[in-house]
Amino acid sequence: MAPHGAHPFSCDVLVRRTNHLPQIDLVELPGGLRVTTPPRTAFDLARHVPDPLLETIIEQVLDRHCSMPTLWEVARRLGGRGRPGAARFNRVLSLRPAWQKPAQSGIEFRTLKAIEQAIDLTLVRQFGLRLHDGTRIHLDGADPSAKWGVDIDHVTWHGGRIDAQRDKGRDRGARRLGWQIERATDLELKERFDSVIAELAELHRHRFREFRAA
Repeated sequence: MAPHGAHPFSCDVLVRRTNHLPQIDLVELPGGLRVTTPPRTAFDLARHVPDPLLETIIEQVLDRHCSMPTLWEVARRLGGRGRPGAARFNRVLSLRPAWQKPAQSGIEFRTLKAIEQAIDLTLVRQFGLRLHDGTRIHLDGADPSAKWGVDIDHVTWHGGRIDAQRDKGRDRGARRLGWQIERATDLELKERFDSVIAELAELHRHRFREFRAA
């Protein structure tokens, strides 16, 4: 934050000015640096970013910092008529189911949204499943009606032998409960996003038909 009268300039920084910044929207970091809270930052960014990016930002804020009621309170308090970005912020929040748990990464959110559009169904995020041995796992996205789930593996920053063994054990445990779990890596999604989404959607359709025929 810079005081009024100062003229910060940087080719890499977008400078925003406001005449009033209440204490509720501020947090002081170690060292005395004051910044806006994550919910306020998300609201302010709504005027500068398109809907898909704002959706991702909101998911990250929900995953790490606050709840949907907090974001709606920010929208109510700051979203007066003519406030830049207020309409987009409200629109994106309105389209998000209040019961939905947040995605834990940008690629996860984008992937689940694309699958949902392809199969015309809202997946349950971070769906909890208790295995026979008592272990509780959480699927990134799930269709409980067909016992079908999908997990996004982040191999770019982890995913060695130990992680692979753990995931195989989890998948076997889920199959014992009658679940079909599909996996996609962030690397393959980066390289061929559309084709991976098409494959996952096709696998879901097969699974759904099997359940209907059973």
